[in-house]
Amino acid sequence: MIKAWVLVVGLARDLMELGAKALFIDLDMTLVDTARGLIIAMDMVRGEFPLEIQLDSDTRAIMKSYYNGSLIKINEPMKRWIFWRYVWIKYLENRIYGIPMPCSEDFLRESAGRMITAIVTGREVETRLFVDELNSYGFPLDMISVYSTGDLGFGVTKRELYEQLARKYGRLGIPRSSIVVISDSPRDLLFANEIGFKAIGYIPFDDREVEEMISMASNGIVIRTLCTNHGLF
Repeated sequence: MIKAWVLVVGLARDLMELGAKALFIDLDMTLVDTARGLIIAMDMVRGEFPLEIQLDSDTRAIMKSYYNGSLIKINEPMKRWIFWRYVWIKYLENRIYGIPMPCSEDFLRESAGRMITAIVTGREVETRLFVDELNSYGFPLDMISVYSTGDLGFGVTKRELYEQLARKYGRLGIPRSSIVVISDSPRDLLFANEIGFKAIGYIPFDDREVEEMISMASNGIVIRTLCTNHGLF
């Protein structure tokens, strides 16, 4: 454990040098690679929803279509929200959980010792439904907070969740400019910048198009790992 702590201390320290007083970090494909379980769940509910891409395609191709917004043929926001709620419920029922990204558990512990740290996810389900999953990864839930769009009700977006958290932490004296968001999602990063947070893109795998999408959304500020060799500076 001591060796792992040494590996991650650099990133948390560097975030503080950026002026961070709070960290909001995404869950899926940032802290944990949940692609396999997510694709299995999508395949199980796909009969009710039209998808743009075949789910027997390469995992990275599926994730790329998710990043660019072309994965499902649903234009109505509420129907898209319902689709993803069905997917996440099936994912949790299946219990085919993900694989933590390198250094994720220890990074959370180190970050929580330096600043307010929260997992902020766009899952369209309530946090209480995936606490067991988070515990299975060894994440320090006694040291961090967890927020999900599903906690706020039907149809709520990640942007609305960020805005609510900005007001909450603002009342504690933490300005938006002192909140850092780390996420692999281009949409999350755009929302974060719009609201006034500092956005850092997380690149979950090597792919030039994916890297370009994430980099563009985060204004070129990206990392490829939560370990000390993150490349932020």
